[in-house]
Amino acid sequence: MKKLLMLLMVCGVLAARVGAQTYTNMSEAYGIDCQFTPMGFMGGGAAIEDINGDGLPDLLSATGQADTLAVLINTGSGFELDHGATGIVGRGEDQQVLFGDYDNDGDRDLFIAEWGTPNYLYRNNGNGTFTDVTTAAGVGGDSAQSTCAAWFDYDRDGLLDLYVCNYGWDGVGFPPGTDQHNILYRNNGNGTFSNVTAAAGVADADFRRPLAVLAFDFDYDLDADIVIAMDKEQRSTFFRNNGNGTFTDAGAAVGFEPHIDGMGLAIGDVDGDGWLDFSISNGPPGNELYTNNGDGTFSEEAVARGAAAYKESWGSHMFDSDLDGDPDIYIASTGDLNGNANDVLLINDGTGHFTNEAATHGIVENAMSFGAAFGDFDNNGAMDIFVCNSNNPAALYQASAPTHNWLRLRLRGTASNRDGIGATVRVTSGGETQVQHTMAGSSFESSNDPRLLFGIPDGNSPVVSVTWPSGVVDVFNNLSVNGEHLLVEGSVDVGEHNEPSIPSEISLSLYPNPFNSVATIELNISNSMRTLDVGIFNTLGQQVYAFPAQPYSIGSNRLQWFGKSNTGVEVGSGLYVVRIAGDGFSLTRPLHYVR
Repeated sequence: MKKLLMLLMVCGVLAARVGAQTYTNMSEAYGIDCQFTPMGFMGGGAAIEDINGDGLPDLLSATGQADTLAVLINTGSGFELDHGATGIVGRGEDQQVLFGDYDNDGDRDLFIAEWGTPNYLYRNNGNGTFTDVTTAAGVGGDSAQSTCAAWFDYDRDGLLDLYVCNYGWDGVGFPPGTDQHNILYRNNGNGTFSNVTAAAGVADADFRRPLAVLAFDFDYDLDADIVIAMDKEQRSTFFRNNGNGTFTDAGAAVGFEPHIDGMGLAIGDVDGDGWLDFSISNGPPGNELYTNNGDGTFSEEAVARGAAAYKESWGSHMFDSDLDGDPDIYIASTGDLNGNANDVLLINDGTGHFTNEAATHGIVENAMSFGAAFGDFDNNGAMDIFVCNSNNPAALYQASAPTHNWLRLRLRGTASNRDGIGATVRVTSGGETQVQHTMAGSSFESSNDPRLLFGIPDGNSPVVSVTWPSGVVDVFNNLSVNGEHLLVEGSVDVGEHNEPSIPSEISLSLYPNPFNSVATIELNISNSMRTLDVGIFNTLGQQVYAFPAQPYSIGSNRLQWFGKSNTGVEVGSGLYVVRIAGDGFSLTRPLHYVR
């Protein structure tokens, strides 16, 4: 009987593996032989980005030791090493490789954080070449030890700003007592940046050791917050965006104050509750996973969810590797206590619990891995992985053909920044909703393919809602699966086209947001009485509650919604949209209900 049970169990496991996504390291086959040679104690980043606009994502890898940054051009059948034609070079030990469209011209520019020399900013000329604009833009700084950076629109003016983290360390070649704080560069909109670090309050404490940074809207209030992973058991930092150009160090308030060897960051909705969670890499004592409670706080649950890994962990990313509708976690590693440096692939069982199945899926290289970038370089609908190694050539793990239906999305902001960085995208199919957030800068010093990839296991045409940083909410219906779609801000809206001409005398505030019992909708009207329609819509564009159309007086007008329909039926938790309309205009804002 025991043998029969064991046989049935084995058969069950094999059945579960049928159709599972697998990976093959294609570096040798594609002629990729670059590797990182560090002058210090850590490796560098990687990127997947279509730098010449031909529709084929290219690869970039830091190399270190003052070697030229490796730029590998995708030919469609392999990769060719660029020998200076792009204009991208290196002059120090490259760390962060970061793409973002800072000038909103439709092509993504490149920032390189350097260890040992000033940083670089390359403007994309739109023809496959780049121009060094570091000095003119004012972002080179005098840093001698930058590690990581992120593009994000912290002040929601439609322009990408730049946050650069510097490692405060008395190292070889640096004067005793050397300390360089982080820097926030505000985009002036004319090709230049201003250092607003002090005014924004994001310099951080003295002698900090940041290795990874990401900016994401954890509380869905439309402005991006900053999370920094700190090395050497220093307290990692959580800066909450106050929405007025300043930040507050809110680690204690949100429940994030780890003292570990923080080396990589990744975000995703691991438990399917609609809120963005994040993980932070650590050494053999174990990574940490912070699940979002939806009330402005996080709970650390790595061990309980099987996500600790127990390896020297660096670059990481949450993505749906098997296209089954929930995010898995990839972790680049330099080894465990037994010397096993094989990377980790944690597969989500659908409930937010993970099992390392790297070997089963073909991730078997025993290399010292640091930066890792993620994207669909062959455009087949499955996520590929590019890893920067320090003792082996960089690894390009090509995914097998997709085992489920998929949907790939590219965003184009109009009122928001061109890349749509900071947008929250929800895809609903078969009664399940997935959430992803657009970012520029994550993992460990790396940059991912800007296109979002969702698994659609039931094959139905999904409904997609996009909450843009501007506050515009677009809902796209009946998108075909197994293809790519460009989503343009303001092209489709709840009710009607959004905000063609909003009177300056009308403003809208929602609080608390998220709410769990009653939300206040405050309309402020400055100069004349207005007759307005106020309604609550779900992400399918269906109205769930309508306030009576009525004149609203000058001053503050407050309405309350108790999370119910007009017939008194309580609605479910999730994202809703408040829509104000009148006199030929409409204004929409997202509102989150947590029961």
